[in-house]
Amino acid sequence: MKRIYYNEFSAILVDESARTYRFVSSEEGKAYAEHVGVQAIYRNALNQREEFLIELGYKRTKKTIYSGRK
Repeated sequence: MKRIYYNEFSAILVDESARTYRFVSSEEGKAYAEHVGVQAIYRNALNQREEFLIELGYKRTKKTIYSGRK
């Protein structure tokens, strides 16, 4: 399952099955949410969300999840 958290500047794409997350621009995060059909969730403090994911054992990745095309 995918989850997307965003604020005015950036977004975190979370892949729950691979237990990874990735930072992208806010616009790319919202576009990805629309592409995969999930809701993008607004969060003021993405750093707190990142700390929570790290505590749960998630790993940060630089792997491209979304190319921007349908």
